[in-house]
Amino acid sequence: MRIGELAKASATSAETIRFYERRGLLCESARTSGNFRLYSGAHVDRLKFIRLCRLMDMGLDDIRDLLASKASPPLRHKLMRQQLDNHLSTLGERIEELVQLKKELHGMRRVARSQQCEIRRDVSAGNLSAERPCAHPDQGCSSPAMSRALSPRSPGGRRC
Repeated sequence: MRIGELAKASATSAETIRFYERRGLLCESARTSGNFRLYSGAHVDRLKFIRLCRLMDMGLDDIRDLLASKASPPLRHKLMRQQLDNHLSTLGERIEELVQLKKELHGMRRVARSQQCEIRRDVSAGNLSAERPCAHPDQGCSSPAMSRALSPRSPGGRRC
C-alpha cells in the first residue's frame, strides 16, 4: 500500500508518517521503481500503537524505547509496565486537576446565575442606582460579564 492508503488505514496524516520515519519510530519503507513508498499491514499496526502511546502523552523517546525492546519480551514488559505506571500516575493527577477545575467552573456559574437574578430583580423593581453595593467584592467587580454589562458604575468608578 502507498502512503495515502496507510494514512487512511491508520488515521495518521502522511506528513506524520514521514515524521515518524525520520525519527526512527517507523521503519523506512520499501520503494517502487517510481520512488513511491510501499507499506504493509505491519506498518499499520505499528502506527496504531504509536498513536495510542501519543494519546497517553508518551514522548517519542519513550515510544522508541518500547518499540526497540520488542526483541527482548521480558525487558519490554518490565519497561512497558514502568512507563505505563508513570503515565497512569500523570493521568490521575490531570484528572484530579480537571475535577477541581470543573468544581470551580460550576461555582462560578452559580455565582453568575445568582448575580443575574439579582440584576433582573433590580431592573424589574427599578432599583438601579450608582449607590448599589457590589455583589461580588471578592472578585474585584470584574465578573461576570452580565453583571458588568447591566450594572451602573459604582462610586469607585468600577462596574459592579
